[in-house]
Parts: sequence; structure tokens; C-alpha cells
Amino acid sequence: MINTEKEREELLLKIMEVDFVLLDLRLYLNTHPCCTEGLRHCRHFSNESMRLKKEYEAQFGPLSQTSEVSADYFDWLDTPWPWIRSKEQQCGQSSLTGESSDGLGQTEQGGKR
Repeated sequence: MINTEKEREELLLKIMEVDFVLLDLRLYLNTHPCCTEGLRHCRHFSNESMRLKKEYEAQFGPLSQTSEVSADYFDWLDTPWPWIRSKEQQCGQSSLTGESSDGLGQTEQGGKR
């Protein structure tokens, strides 16, 4: 299976979304430590985050410097680092939406986002 840049970006976006929810849940649990529903959601999203990160690393290589190292070869430098953006992204176009932006929230058609 050939993994495309779009698939990599979509999976990375999903990881960021789940990690954001997890962070928000942990902040909530700071003030509601006995909330069983919050604890259940926190465990669910923690497991989901670990699952997505393993999936990303299996398909695209290490996600961070603390990622598991291969027994044969240190491949951290062989794959694009997660924060490396494509040329389209650097020039204001999201490869996920295809929209172009001037960096100020204006789309190519001139409307607000």
C-alpha cells in the first residue's frame, strides 16, 4: 500500500484532534476529579491517542524523538518530520481543503473563514 501525503496529513490531524480532547478532559478532571464519566472518556481518548500514534508510526515513521527505535536502523531522519509542511502549505494552501489563504483568514475567493 502506498501512503500518500494526504493520508499522512489526515492521520496527523486526527492525532492532534484526539490529543486536544484528551488535554481538555484532563483540565476538566483537575476540577472534577470524581467525575466517573470524565474519567471514562479520558481513558477512551488516551487509548485512542496511543492507537493512532502507533498506526502513524507503522505507516509513516517516527512521530517524535521518543518513538520506538527500530532494532536494525535509526530511521528518524528518513521520513518527513510531522511539523514539516509541504510547499502548498507554506504558500498558504491547505492540501486537505484545497483552499488558498493569504495568512490573514481570507480565502482565495475573498470570504472570511
